[in-house]
Parts: sequence; C-alpha cells; structure tokens
Amino acid sequence: MDFKKNYYEILEVSGTATKEEIKASYRRLAKKYHPDTNLNDESCNEKFKMINEAHQVIGNEIIRQKYDEFRKTRNLQEQQRTNPSNTNKTASRRSYYQKKTGLRETRFYVRGKIIVNFWGDEALDVAWQHGHERRYKIHPTKADVEIEEQNIFKINNIPTLYLKAYKESDLFASPLSQPIKCLVRTATEELRYELHLNDIRIKDIQLEGITKHEGRSFGLLKGDIYAYASKYDKVEEVEEVTEWFGETGRFEINSNDDTLRIRKEYYNKDGSVFWGPWQASPNPVRKTVTAFEAANGCSGWLIVPLLVFAIIFFPRVLIGLGFIAIIALLFLVAEILKVLFKGRGAILGMMIIGLIMLAALFGTRGKMGTRQSGFRQTKDSVARIITTRKTTTEKTNAQSPRNTDSLLSHYIQWENFDGSLHNITMSVRMKDFIQSVAQDQGSETVNFRLDYSGIYSKMISSDYQKMDLIFLAFDSLRIRDSLDEIRFAKAIVSSVQSLPYYLVLNKGCDDYYVDQYVQDFMKNCAQDCCVGNEAYGVRTPIEFAGDLKGDCDTRAVFLYTVLSHFGYKVALLVSGYYKHALIAISIPGNKVPDGVSTIINENQYYLWETTSKGFEIGHIPPQMSNLEHWNVALLNAK
Repeated sequence: MDFKKNYYEILEVSGTATKEEIKASYRRLAKKYHPDTNLNDESCNEKFKMINEAHQVIGNEIIRQKYDEFRKTRNLQEQQRTNPSNTNKTASRRSYYQKKTGLRETRFYVRGKIIVNFWGDEALDVAWQHGHERRYKIHPTKADVEIEEQNIFKINNIPTLYLKAYKESDLFASPLSQPIKCLVRTATEELRYELHLNDIRIKDIQLEGITKHEGRSFGLLKGDIYAYASKYDKVEEVEEVTEWFGETGRFEINSNDDTLRIRKEYYNKDGSVFWGPWQASPNPVRKTVTAFEAANGCSGWLIVPLLVFAIIFFPRVLIGLGFIAIIALLFLVAEILKVLFKGRGAILGMMIIGLIMLAALFGTRGKMGTRQSGFRQTKDSVARIITTRKTTTEKTNAQSPRNTDSLLSHYIQWENFDGSLHNITMSVRMKDFIQSVAQDQGSETVNFRLDYSGIYSKMISSDYQKMDLIFLAFDSLRIRDSLDEIRFAKAIVSSVQSLPYYLVLNKGCDDYYVDQYVQDFMKNCAQDCCVGNEAYGVRTPIEFAGDLKGDCDTRAVFLYTVLSHFGYKVALLVSGYYKHALIAISIPGNKVPDGVSTIINENQYYLWETTSKGFEIGHIPPQMSNLEHWNVALLNAK
C-alpha cells in the first residue's frame, strides 16, 4: 500500500463511496482495462495493476479506514504548510510563584584621615631627607582610619566638594590589608569598626618619620582618604514564573514500509520547541454489527444505556445473575421476538428494555440521593473572582513603627446551596504568602502516606497566625448575612467548592506520572489547571488563599483550619484507596437523613466533598462511600 496514491481517483469513486459502489466500479474498470482485451496496449496493463491495488486497499474495510486516516492526517499537514496560522502560535502556559533570594548592596562613601605604616627601598630615606621627588614602591603593613560621623554619606547625598576631591585624587596603588581598622567619632562616643574599603584614594599625602633598618626604610604615610564601604542585605522576593507546555499544533508524517508514522511538536518549559518521537498510527477500531442491531434496526443503540444501567444497578436488582448472562438473555429474547412478531419485535424489545431500566431505578432509590462528583467545575458553575493587589500600612501598637506591605486580595461571589448569593474579599499579606511559599519549597523528608497527619498539622501550625484576615472576612460574612451555625458552615464550604479545581503535584506538571488519574487529567487539561513542584503534592492554607488553586487535600486542609477556628467539630479524612481527601463535620441537632456519616469519639460526623459544587453536608461521590477505606488524619473535637 502506497499512502501517497489516491486510490479513490484510481477507482473513479468518491471518498464516501459505499462498499457496493467500490465493488461495482472495480468490476467495470477491470473489464475495461483487462490485459486480455488490450493485448497491444502496455498502458492498460499498468492501469489494470493500479486498479487491483486500489481495490485491495479501499475494498477492505479495515485497510480502508487506516488509509482514510492517513489521508485526513496528510490534508491537515498540507493545511499547516499552506496556512501557518492554523498552528498554535499562542503557547499553552501556566504561571506560578516561587521565592527568589538575592543580595542588595548599599554603599556608604567616607572621608577621613589615614595613617599607613609601611616599608620601602633603602634609598627612600635619602630621597626623603633631601626632598628629592622620585617614585619608590612602598609596602603597607598596617593602616588606621579616623572618620567623623558627618563625613559618612549615602550615594544620593554626596557633597560636591567630596566628589571634586574624589575626582582629583589618584587610586592608591599599593594594596592595603583588608579589613581596615576604622575609628568613627560621633557627637557622644567613639565607635570602632573593621571595614572593607573599596576604591581607595588618598589626597595630600605626607611621609613622616622615615628611618633605616637592616637595609630597608620604614615610615608613616598620612593623608586624606576617600573610599566607600558596602553593606549587603538579603532580599526575598516572589517572582512569577511562566512555563509553556503541550503541543504546538505542528506535526510531520512518514509512510515508509506501508506504516503510517506521526510525530508532533511540543513546547519546552522555556517556550522553545522540540519534536516528539515517531509513533505508528493505531489501526482504527473496526465496527462490529451485532445480530441484535441487525434484527431490530434503530433499537440496537439502546444496548449502550442498557450496559451502563446494568453495570451500575444490576448488582441490586438481579442478585446472583452475571452480567454476561443478562446480555445473552436479552439477545435471545430479541431473536425470539423477531421470529414471533416480525417487525413488531423491535417495539416489544424497547418496551422490555424500558421496564428493566425502571425496575433498576426503583430498586436503587435512595442511592441516587448522593450526588456524583465531576471533580472539575464547568465554566458556568464557578464563582465570580476578582483579584487585586494593593499596598497597605499596618501599625500593631502605639510604640511600634508602621509596617508597609502588599495585600493579595480576591473578591469571591458564589451561590450557596439554597440559591442565595454570598461574597467575601479573601486577603493575605504578600510577605506571609512569600514565607509560606518559601517554607513549602523544601525537600520531602518523610513518607507522606506514613505521616500525612504530621505534615498537615505542621502546615496549619505555621499558617494559622497569618490567616487573621481570612478569619475576619468569613466572620464579617456571618454577621452581614445573619448566618446561624449550620448556614455559616455551608457558606464556608460552598465558597471553596465553587472555585475551579487545580491538580497539585509534587513534581512538574509535564513530568511523567504512573498514576492513571493524573495521566488522564493532564491529557484533558486544555488550560491552566495544574500546580507543580509542591512538596508532598499539597499546598498550605496561605498558599491556597494566595491564588485559590488547590485539589482535594489542599482544600480540605484549608477548610479544616477555618472551621476549627470558628469552633466546629471537624475532621480531615484521607483515603489511600480512593486517593482522595475530604472533611467531616459534627453539628449537634443537625441530622442528614440520606447523608454518609461515621462515628468518631462517640460523635456523628457527616462526610463532606469539597472539590465540586453542589455537594451538601453528608454527600460524597457514591463510588467513594465505603467507610472502611477512610482514615482520620486530623480531628478538632472541641
């Protein structure tokens, strides 16, 4: 098979031709160009070979589907070449914050008196005594500097006379041993420092007390010194890092050895691109027409919902019957109805299937009260969020100085379970967010599965004092909307449920993960929906409040902290079996008839899903309702 040939044109049929149309055209052309009827025409012989080759390809359903897939891929590639705008010029990207530590230099320029002890060539003594001007190299052994406090200047406050003298002085060529002992005189005291002085210049140099000893000249050098000292302070900042990921939209195809191979172009984290490996295109799945579908026409599609209902509900309705036996029985009934009632068999088949579905529904009532989790909010279900950052000034008491910092604020408006609207402005101090990010950048020192309680407790203990603005925001909501105990708890939890879901990973979002859920989630992640490189794959409460990005345990830790602060009996539950985390709450006097609950320390705690909107107290995804797989990680039983 040659993927580059257009077998449809060779057989003179369209790309949508049926199997019968292809067969009819093949017979017509084969008869027309058969070598036996065109003995003296070599071109007919070649044409006949091409016709047979085309029929072998598109006359076979499986090979034809593979060939059609190639044609579709080739057309896309051709469009890519002729219209480059079809490629994804705007890279998929994600942004996150990380701590950056650096040094900030502050220079202090000084003017003072310097005395340098030195030794030099023996002839220096003679030149000094007779006033000869000659150049001699000296070797400083000691230096002392005296500085008046008023002669210390910052870079933006240097006097003109200082700059003039500094410019007229030459750089002192003989190196002085650092640090240099400096005496700083203030109005009330004398302070001694050892400073590293840079760019040293000495003006009005005088040599004094030069003597000879053992072939060398020793003496003192005095003058006015001009230099600067540097002070370095550590500066911690949070910088926004942007990473690119995913496919660019460009691809290449290769069809050597009758095998269709495709490779795609991807983004590196820095925005550059690279080609992925060549991969063989999988064979299309061949559609099998069942006897039930052939016998009953359009009613055959009902087998799909039947299978779904059988998988979910039949264990309660038809206990003891296997899934295969049920399907086989339905096929048998369909064939019998076909023989007995001819065309009306399809109608009777649909009636029987409908009765089975109704029986399944009534046999499982009560179970439908638990809502299933989508674990990813749809666009029209998330909260309305407006994020701002502004500078604020705080003063803790009358004696302390005023501290200036930035507030990272999120205005959140969401719909509660009863349809009422709530809103708060959730704020964190930028310095607290930076500190929390910095603490979370450490390596994983313990096994998360063995010590998640300790890890969660450490996060809460570290962030609790920094969450005062968050507690104040929720408390203001309680007072403003006149919320009682149960309505206040629902407002807190629904505020987090309404936020978009972000997967949190302990490695990069582009790294390979064995976990199938992570693979599927990232495969379907079209936009920013992942936070990578977080220790243990969980974020602290302040980190979550800083950008509102978190998954199950990040949300559970945040809600556990907030609800505990307001005096609720709350637990944080984790499941290694389900790979999930949620909260459980105990409110005396509040009963949830169809809610999932567990007994902890003689109190009834109702489980509460946090990752998706609409889950009320006691409601969790039904596939996670086996309490044997849940463990208590944290408990606030006050």
